[in-house]
Amino acid sequence: MKVTTDLIFKILVFVSCVSCNEVNTLNAYVEKDYIKWDSLIEINQLEEVVDTINCIKLQTTENSLMGHVVKLEVDDKYLFIKDSNQKLFVFGIDGSFIRNIGKIGNGPDELLGLFDFYLDKVNKCVNVIDIFRASIFQYTYNGKLINTIKLSNELLRGCGKFFYISDDCVLATKDNSKSSVYNYSVLNVKEKKISHLLRYMITGDLTMSFNQQNKVCHFNDSLYLTSFFSDTIHAYQKDKLAAEAKWIFKGPNKNSNIEYFKNRQYELGIEAERTARENGVSTGITNLHMVNNYIYFTHSCENSIYACFYNKNKGNGYRLKIENENRLLENIITTDNECFICCIPIYELDNINLKTNSKLENILSDSQDDDNPILVCFNVK
Repeated sequence: MKVTTDLIFKILVFVSCVSCNEVNTLNAYVEKDYIKWDSLIEINQLEEVVDTINCIKLQTTENSLMGHVVKLEVDDKYLFIKDSNQKLFVFGIDGSFIRNIGKIGNGPDELLGLFDFYLDKVNKCVNVIDIFRASIFQYTYNGKLINTIKLSNELLRGCGKFFYISDDCVLATKDNSKSSVYNYSVLNVKEKKISHLLRYMITGDLTMSFNQQNKVCHFNDSLYLTSFFSDTIHAYQKDKLAAEAKWIFKGPNKNSNIEYFKNRQYELGIEAERTARENGVSTGITNLHMVNNYIYFTHSCENSIYACFYNKNKGNGYRLKIENENRLLENIITTDNECFICCIPIYELDNINLKTNSKLENILSDSQDDDNPILVCFNVK
């Protein structure tokens, strides 16, 4: 049985690598930092470690009314937000609405669908992914279309979210299934080539999408990556086209690895998660974010989800359960240098416990439940 399973696994690997390259994952001879569970002081409430809180109300107008916020990126004085209605909005850092980017339509310069976007902060360019046209539409921050890069359906197959690497390359998250066995792909949009990065430890009969998803942290000029069921944070190396293991989380459960999962078959991700928990195996870290001093991630342990703040300069930090008064942490969507940014719908603010904040009180007194959400920005001591 083992021989048969190994053979199937090798065939899948071969098929997935036809007409593409696998990017190396560097693990040997690399100095790694370990994030130890016992180095994280357990606290009960987020406000115990929060230094400052600021609130930004996103202006609600006829052209800026949005659905659920899917993605938010910050650059200079601008906030770029994609919502669940496939609209892309630009707000000022004070929350004032500035413009929309991209137009849905059948014209040659119009989008058939706004699947995702990413910022090129070097050239001040907004790159919009249109899966239906298999193209990247490039706009200035002022919303002017400056270029369209035609790709192919094959290059974009199974891709999810996209992140800037360079003028020529973009990182894409990949589906988890038997036909897609890598966490990420690196797309060279100039040469129309694709390379794979970080093999999945486990795949299922169906696409295994649940709360343990890939997560990319774009901090300053660097990309940091987690992978499905893994406790390792990788740093992407542009010059080597490789993912280098940078931090390894040593939690209360033993770390998962490919050897543990390779001979097990699952139909759904929740089955893999349950089996790992029953055997004292970690289900990995997710929701990765980073600011100047801290790495933030979540980890499932003892039927609870813990939020972890690790001070990468001092080698210590904090952990707390995400429940009740700490539900603000469920809404972290991005970061900006020193602060974590949460996006909270008006109607959910009653369920979020915040320090008394006069600006927030003023915002709420002048808001309706269907207004655009509030951004809550906080710093950790």
